[in-house]
Amino acid sequence: MANKDKVTSPKVARNASSLLREEVSLKAPKWTFEEYVLALNPYLESDRGAVGKTSPKVQILSQQMRALRPDIANNNPQFRSPSSVYLRLMNFRHLDSMHTGIGMSHVSQGCREIWEKFGNDRDRVAHLATQILMT
Repeated sequence: MANKDKVTSPKVARNASSLLREEVSLKAPKWTFEEYVLALNPYLESDRGAVGKTSPKVQILSQQMRALRPDIANNNPQFRSPSSVYLRLMNFRHLDSMHTGIGMSHVSQGCREIWEKFGNDRDRVAHLATQILMT
């Protein structure tokens, strides 16, 4: 029987499929310090979280983050999508004691650390964000 005529068993096909999914995982990598700072900046600039899901700020922020890591963004259309960026902003809202809304309560350790360090330092966050975007 020629190679093209061979039938692959379902078990082998399943294993090959699993390996392929692992190699081409669409799961986004953990957020970097720079990404957290970039996300915190518009949150603090816009009346502590008044940024809407479809706002131009969220769209621009998504584009900026994707531009920072084109190796990932080019292979994963969901990487730092406007929706994921908006959810991160809602994590900051959850941590913000000055905001009366609830926000998204599933907050990563990295997000908590950035909030604790910079959540009340709007000027420093703006300066850091500018530096990040200039590099």
